[in-house]
Amino acid sequence: MSLWTKNFREHEAVIQSQMASAVALAQKLGIPFSEAMEPYLQQLREAYERDFPVVQVVDESDLVTRFDGPEIEHDSPLAGTVAHVLGSLQTDLTKLALSIAGLSGMDSGQGKLPAELAPRLSGLARGSIIVGIKFMRGASKKGQLALPVTMDELVKSVRQAVQKLPIVPRFVDEDSISEGLIERLPDPAERDAILVAASRIAPSGHHGINEVNFLSKRTRTTKLTPHSRQVIRTAIAQPARASKRGTFSGVMRSADLDARRFDVRNVSGIGSIRCVYDEKFDSTVKNGLDYAVSVSGLYDVDSQGRPRLMVVDEIRLNSAGHKDIPLPF
Repeated sequence: MSLWTKNFREHEAVIQSQMASAVALAQKLGIPFSEAMEPYLQQLREAYERDFPVVQVVDESDLVTRFDGPEIEHDSPLAGTVAHVLGSLQTDLTKLALSIAGLSGMDSGQGKLPAELAPRLSGLARGSIIVGIKFMRGASKKGQLALPVTMDELVKSVRQAVQKLPIVPRFVDEDSISEGLIERLPDPAERDAILVAASRIAPSGHHGINEVNFLSKRTRTTKLTPHSRQVIRTAIAQPARASKRGTFSGVMRSADLDARRFDVRNVSGIGSIRCVYDEKFDSTVKNGLDYAVSVSGLYDVDSQGRPRLMVVDEIRLNSAGHKDIPLPF
C-alpha cells in the first residue's frame, strides 16, 4: 500500500467514524438520519472526486509528475499545453530508457526502443496536470536479441532508474548538486543519465509551467523549478568526480547529441562506458556512430571500481567496420 493510499484510507475512516457518531446522536435526538449523514457524505464525495483519482494514478505508475503554473491552475488547461506536457515527458523518458538500456548492453540502434521499454500512460488526473507513466513487464528474450540480460531485467533496470527521478530535487542546492546524491545514486553512469533526464523534465518557465512535482508512492513530494534546471545543467556539463585518467577502446553507440553523451560498448573487461564531451567533438560524434573508437579522458568508477563515466578530451575513430552489423531489433 502506498503512502497516498494509506493517507486516503485513514481520511476515509475518520469521515466514516464521524458519520457513525452523527447517526447515533441523531437517533437519540430524533433527527432524520439523512440530515445527520449529509455533511459527511459530501466530504466523502469530494474526497473521491478530488483525491482518489490522484491516489489511483500514483498507485499504478512508476513515475507521477504534476505540472503547475499560471496557465494550468484550473480544471480546464489548454489542450495544446497538455499535448506539450505529454509529448515532452514521453521524449524525455524514452531517452532515459535508451541510456539505461544501453548501459546494460542493449543496442538501441537509431534511437528506437522495443515496445517493452516504451513509456506508457497509466493515468491523468486534475489538479493542474497530473500524469502517470509506467513501464510494462517484458517477456524474457535472452538470446533472441543477443542481449547479456533478459528483457525482464532490462525493464526492471529502466523502471528502477525512472523511480529514482524523485530523489534528484532533494539534492539540488542553491548553486550545486549536493554530495549526498552520490550516496543515493552510486553508479556514476546511471546517476548522470538520471540527472540529464531531470534537467529535461525540469520546467524552463515557458508554456505557462513553472514547477514540476514528483508524487512518490513512499516519500514526500519533491519539485523541480527553472532554477533547478539551471543548477542541474551546470552540474552535468562537467561531472566533478571524474578524476582518474585512462584510455578505452570499443564501439561508439547511442549518441545523444543534445546532451552531448554517447556510449562506448564492448570495452574489454568493462562492457559499456558512458561518455561526456564538449562542443569541439560535435562533428566527430555526429559522424562517428558505430565506429570502432578509442577515447581518453578523466573517468569515474562505480562501487566495484569499474569505469562507468568519462569526460573525454580525445576521440580517435579507428574504423567504420561496425556500421554494417545488423541491429538486434
